[in-house]
Amino acid sequence: MRFTQAIATAILSASMASAMPIGSSGSVLGNVGSGVHPIVNSAGTSVDGVGTVIDGVAGVVGGVSTTLGGTGSTVNGLGQHVENAKRQILGGVHPIVNSAGTSVDGVGTVVDGVAGVVGGVSTTLGGTGSTVNGLGQHVENAKRQILGGVHPIVNSAGTSVDGVGSVVDGVGGIVGGVGITVGGVGSTVNGVGQNAAGENVIKRDSILG
Repeated sequence: MRFTQAIATAILSASMASAMPIGSSGSVLGNVGSGVHPIVNSAGTSVDGVGTVIDGVAGVVGGVSTTLGGTGSTVNGLGQHVENAKRQILGGVHPIVNSAGTSVDGVGTVVDGVAGVVGGVSTTLGGTGSTVNGLGQHVENAKRQILGGVHPIVNSAGTSVDGVGSVVDGVGGIVGGVGITVGGVGSTVNGVGQNAAGENVIKRDSILG
């Protein structure tokens, strides 16, 4: 009887030993023995002491300070945008990835955006030929004037007024010059036309006289 029990115990011990995941437990024991204390979660994923996921289900996230997926991986549908953001982070740039997957780096440049690329440090309007709120090329002209030191105002009709009072690409014509506020000779303002110019001459003469 005792001999039979001894045989059964030996067989049971051998079966349990063969059922254990030798590879995973061996790696874990190796890490523990070398001074690294890993955590093994319920899914069998081993996380070592420097934050690296080993034999994970959703891929490998490597390195000490790396927090995003590996090359080509997809995180919450962002895909390659996340990888680009990670590369920028590792390169010293701290981008923001919004819900649409657009990566905005530390100098204000939109990278891989849906609505186009807005480049440069101080550039805030669309690129050449782009359309912003129906303004189109007016916005681009305004941007060029801003970069050239002139600060224009773009109104709701898409008319650009530069810093010296001139209307550029306006709907109702061009009114030029610094001190000119009424249309040129022969133009019509509110249906008054040349009468407005004549009245201005009379008013000027009466004031100066």
